[in-house]
Amino acid sequence: MDLPSKGALEIARPGGEVKDITIGMVGSGGDGVISAGEFLVTAAANEGLYSYLLKAFGPQIRGGESSCRVRISDHHLYTHGIGLDVLVVFNWKDFMKMKSELVIKDGIFIIYEEKDPTPEDEIPIDPSINRTVCRIPLSKLAMDLGGSALAKNMVTLGIIAEAFHLPSDGLRQALRDKFQRKGEKVVASNIAALEGGMSYAREHLRDVPVWLDYIGGTPKMAITGNEALSAGALYAGCRFYAGYPITPSTENLEWMAHELPKFGGTCIQAEDELAAIAMLVGASFSGAKAMTSTAGPGLSLMTEALGLASMAELPMVVVNCQRTGPSTGIPTKPEQSDLYQALFSAHGDAPRPVLAPISVFDCFRIAVEAFNIAEAFQTPVIVLSDQLIAQRKVSVDRIDPRRLAVHNRKQPAAGNLEGYKRFELTDDGISPMALPGTKGGAYVASGIEHDETGEPTSSGVLHRKMNQKRINKLEPLREWSNLVMNFGHENATVGAISWGSSVNVLREVQVRLAEQGMHFRIIAPSILYPLPTRVLQSFVDAMDKLLILEMSEMGQFYHYLRMHLDLPADKVKTYYRSGGRVFSVFEIEDEMRGLLS
Repeated sequence: MDLPSKGALEIARPGGEVKDITIGMVGSGGDGVISAGEFLVTAAANEGLYSYLLKAFGPQIRGGESSCRVRISDHHLYTHGIGLDVLVVFNWKDFMKMKSELVIKDGIFIIYEEKDPTPEDEIPIDPSINRTVCRIPLSKLAMDLGGSALAKNMVTLGIIAEAFHLPSDGLRQALRDKFQRKGEKVVASNIAALEGGMSYAREHLRDVPVWLDYIGGTPKMAITGNEALSAGALYAGCRFYAGYPITPSTENLEWMAHELPKFGGTCIQAEDELAAIAMLVGASFSGAKAMTSTAGPGLSLMTEALGLASMAELPMVVVNCQRTGPSTGIPTKPEQSDLYQALFSAHGDAPRPVLAPISVFDCFRIAVEAFNIAEAFQTPVIVLSDQLIAQRKVSVDRIDPRRLAVHNRKQPAAGNLEGYKRFELTDDGISPMALPGTKGGAYVASGIEHDETGEPTSSGVLHRKMNQKRINKLEPLREWSNLVMNFGHENATVGAISWGSSVNVLREVQVRLAEQGMHFRIIAPSILYPLPTRVLQSFVDAMDKLLILEMSEMGQFYHYLRMHLDLPADKVKTYYRSGGRVFSVFEIEDEMRGLLS
């Protein structure tokens, strides 16, 4: 949507040098819009800058229009920003389809393809918004400089890199790294298109209203949420992965297929999600650390096997990259509406820990924590990511995995298997788990209720004891301090509670308001079941006013919190809506200003 140039949402346009710049691009399949955005992120990482790429696609799963927003800065970034400084349009018809994804800032600089028939005075942007418009023969330049219309995105990258002082050396390196496998001729043609675009900008775009001022630093890591989560799983010891392609989790399967065999692991593309989760049951029973990744529709199919894993007390990690629902919904857009599904989709009392990362960087940590919990408590664990985290690409500080310990499941002591009871009713509910083939350690692991040895039972008394074992063993997780995050001024009496990807828009608002002397605190549980009720209730009690934020039309998170916490109506305000478009900084800043005033 276009932001008004007047009124409460007016954006002051800085002149000249800025420390933070946002570029938007829109086009059709084949224009290379997403690839161009990824090159900018990699370029920023190469030169030690932070960046944030938000991809957007039409309702189709393949082909069609697409857009991206890339924000680059020398300071840490939480969101995609407040609006575009630069907009590149390859086709105005595609822009109209993606207009809601591209927030227009007053004073924007617009570049568009010369051969597009839209006259400058008819471009579909609110005429009251100040802008500079520049028509450039991008396709012709691509043919002349790169020998192919496919080089249009490379020419465009060269133009905007030179005109707006983006990390050009990092771009050259990003192109070399990407195309070197295709040979020097391909590298040279892309570099020529990039340099040609830079030359064009030097000649024709000498006077732009804003350009990035930065000091390079230590090279960073360019990574998506799916890649970070998969890498964390690998570090935690995952050696078996089974999955079925489904947007937006497919990249986990692709990454694991490429990397897991290098570490002696196995990756299988199953025929469907039912097969994938069944394979995890077998792999975990055999002693392997196992994971799958899916989206809401796939998790629906996995529900019965998750119950089996709960009953048989088998460790495994199931990742749900949430998208809008129900049914097929909008596969390419984020939402946080699978919370109830993760918490409650089971027959019988089948508790399983549910974790949620708040950012791409956090995905690595959460993957390790998920495996540690699965192994330590012998339980399936669900990780709730979402499309906004899973598929966005960012440049971040390099992850130091050495700060994260890795745990393995409890096994019976060697030579101590006489009268072995796999499901023994221990004080902490954790029973040593023998591996198949261990002498004296054979047992039955089935979905039917059982006694301590694993033998089937119809005893109501035993059923209750086993239920209590499976439920109560997870209680210590409520007090794991590393699974609750706090941000902000410790003396603030206005606060916010959120989870997952919604936390970061709060963090950006927190920074913006702090600069104006307005402070609030944020608490974000990384674990949603079992809920850390003591810590959360203490936070609620300490606040005078409180906002609960989530992306769910039913307010699932708010109503779930009400099941476990005392949330006084006179101090609590909720803000929730459907997904499909991400929360804007202005949208949430408005809410927090209301509470702070």
